[in-house]
Amino acid sequence: MKKHFFFDMDGTLTRSRSMISDTMVTGLRELLLNGRDVVVVSGATKDQMVKQLGKIMKEVFVMAQNGNHAEIASGEVLWRNELSATQKNDVLKLVHKMIEHADIEIKNHKDLVEDRICQISYSLIGHNAPLEEKEASDPDKEIRKSLFNHFPSEIAHLKKLGVQARIGGTTCVDFTTFNKGENVKKFIEQMGWRSDECIYVGDALFEGGNDYSVVGVIPTCAVSSHIECDEVVRSFINELLV
Repeated sequence: MKKHFFFDMDGTLTRSRSMISDTMVTGLRELLLNGRDVVVVSGATKDQMVKQLGKIMKEVFVMAQNGNHAEIASGEVLWRNELSATQKNDVLKLVHKMIEHADIEIKNHKDLVEDRICQISYSLIGHNAPLEEKEASDPDKEIRKSLFNHFPSEIAHLKKLGVQARIGGTTCVDFTTFNKGENVKKFIEQMGWRSDECIYVGDALFEGGNDYSVVGVIPTCAVSSHIECDEVVRSFINELLV
């Protein structure tokens, strides 16, 4: 049985930028009450995670911005991998090209790009667009995949600068120094946990997704939504009770 449970947030524990359900909180607490660790790994900032996870936030380990800002349950910061000014400048050049190429009708251009210090995140239609519009904008990730295919040289240039680009969340392309897999590996090493006693649950474990880098680092479990994740959490609890 696994001892350490890692979860993606948007599209896994919650809908995009939405509050976690009472059912999910109950499930996570049952894992915690049975002596298991819960780690939430998200592309969001810590402040955004607080808004979505509520009180359960104080009971779990936090890996914000794809793990580039990591804290233990007490709130002690383990590390913050911040983007440099040069990295940010070149990321923003590519983002502006992506926005022009995507040619999507935008209601609020100021809502497309967020500088989260450790990460820059570009949303196709806006980070705070209505949830239904976000979920309908690129459900199969094809628009974002086409952006990656259209700008291979720019993405390769960023890689030389130490910046990685990944499809993230419901509408986002995320730019970070380290990916989730690298940060999860560092986290479990620092905690002294065995990799085979961990499991990662996420909705973007496909190649190019921001969960994909975790594949091969620790065991993984793919889900398609917060609804399926709730079922998976329940199955974990049932195994504990056997």
